[in-house]
Amino acid sequence: SYIGNVLMEGSSLTAQPHSIIYNNIVPGTMSTGANSIAYNNTVGKSMTVGAGSEAYNNTVGGLTLSGANSYVHDNVVSGDTTISQANIIVSNNQFVGDKTIKFGSANAKNVTFSNNDVNGNIEFTAKAINNNIINNTITTSKDYAINLKTYTDTNVTISDNILTSKDKFGDDAVNHAED
Repeated sequence: SYIGNVLMEGSSLTAQPHSIIYNNIVPGTMSTGANSIAYNNTVGKSMTVGAGSEAYNNTVGGLTLSGANSYVHDNVVSGDTTISQANIIVSNNQFVGDKTIKFGSANAKNVTFSNNDVNGNIEFTAKAINNNIINNTITTSKDYAINLKTYTDTNVTISDNILTSKDKFGDDAVNHAED
């Protein structure tokens, strides 16, 4: 377990698998390790959430979801986010700073992205299939709130969101090749 540590400037924390990580102040990056729980941490740079892990009530400078079957909820994220694995649930988070949330790998499938408050945009940089983007508020200064680019046959469900981009609203704030 990693409990109540205050790391020196620039320091990072890499937890072992099956760890409990809470009440830490980490000015650098933090990695949860697989099958871990991380909560009530402040991370200056990006937090990486491992496979089968849960992360909640953290304040982080960015988020990397590189572990399948993880659950990330009730966090505040002020930097870019990358989702690169399957069966991840991302819910009830606050994304600030008009940053990008990337579905950055074809392995980013069967992801549920729901009930988040996003100041930023969602962008698919790979053909990620069978994802659900449901009941979010997404506001950005970029051209699209959700950008599926030219990917087709993705079976991505986008519903019940409030979407606002640079000069578009609602469904018009989604870029999708099949439109």
